[in-house]
Amino acid sequence: MATKKQDAGSTAIASFIAIVILLPFLIVAIFKYLMLKRSFINNKNVVRIVDITRAFNRIIPGLSIVTIIIIVTYSFHQIYIDQHYSDAILSSTIAVIAFIYILTAWRTASAFASGLIGVVIDSDDATLNFPTDGVLRSFSFNVIMNAIIPASREILTLNRIQTYNRQAGKTLIIHGDFGSRAITFSDKLRRDQLISLISGYRRFSDSEYSGEGDYV
Repeated sequence: MATKKQDAGSTAIASFIAIVILLPFLIVAIFKYLMLKRSFINNKNVVRIVDITRAFNRIIPGLSIVTIIIIVTYSFHQIYIDQHYSDAILSSTIAVIAFIYILTAWRTASAFASGLIGVVIDSDDATLNFPTDGVLRSFSFNVIMNAIIPASREILTLNRIQTYNRQAGKTLIIHGDFGSRAITFSDKLRRDQLISLISGYRRFSDSEYSGEGDYV
């Protein structure tokens, strides 16, 4: 009986930790999505290419880290009970875990919200607005975090795009005075839809296309 009660208590604690950790992620994701929608979509003449699969793929690294945090937190709780560590060690460990969690949860929620917004072409401003994928990016102080959990968006005016090419089947690489940017989709249909939209606004001629590989 004691063992069953202990197991039930452990399960309750694990469930409580999971709820406490995941609930802020959902709140931040909704908040960020509404902010992005208000900034880039509401009351604007835009065309969106939404890729739900890519949106969920963007949160996998963050959720993996959050899962590890849950396991580590629960394991440390058990060790703390068994070994009777000092309160100072407990406080320091909790502070470190909380900091890593807050950073990871915020960026993961932002990455998910950005993925749900998708790729946006604003015909009024002639701009291309898309979630970054953490590749082919300019170096910055947070380049490592961007590569792990790419939570930002980038806006480019269409007249800055000089040329583009397909890569790896479902990725579009655009080139210009800004360097190179990669926009990846879960299927070729969405990739080619973006190519069509860019071509329509930029009026690319066949000679300006520098694609290699498959052509659909």
